[in-house]
Amino acid sequence: MAGQPDYAITNAGDWASVSGREAVQQSLMRRFLTKPGDYVVNPTYGAGLLAAVKSRMRQTDLDAIARRLRQQALMDERVRAVSAVTVSALGGTANGLKYSITVDLVADGRPMTFGSEVT
Repeated sequence: MAGQPDYAITNAGDWASVSGREAVQQSLMRRFLTKPGDYVVNPTYGAGLLAAVKSRMRQTDLDAIARRLRQQALMDERVRAVSAVTVSALGGTANGLKYSITVDLVADGRPMTFGSEVT
C-alpha cells in the first residue's frame, strides 16, 4: 500500500528496504495477486490473479484479467498511465497464466515493464 515500506531479500538473506521503481513494482505485484475483498478496509483492492489461475482461461477470461490489471495499476497514485498489458495462458501441462504490464510513473514518466508467471 502507498506509504508502506517495501522490502527485498539481500544475498545474505536479510530484509532490505526498497524505494523508487522497485517499490512500485513490488506494490503492483502484491496488488495483482490479492483477491478483491481480502482487504476489508479497501474491498476494491486487488486483481485476483491467484484465483484466476483456476479459471478456464478462455480469451474472454484473459481479456478480463488484462482489464483488471490495468484498472488496479491506475489505482496506485504513483502510476500515471498504463501503456500495455498482455495476459496469456501457460501452455503444456502447467495450469497458470503469464502477464506483462508497462506503466508510466508519475515521478519520472519513463515506462517500466515487468511481468511474471502465476501458477
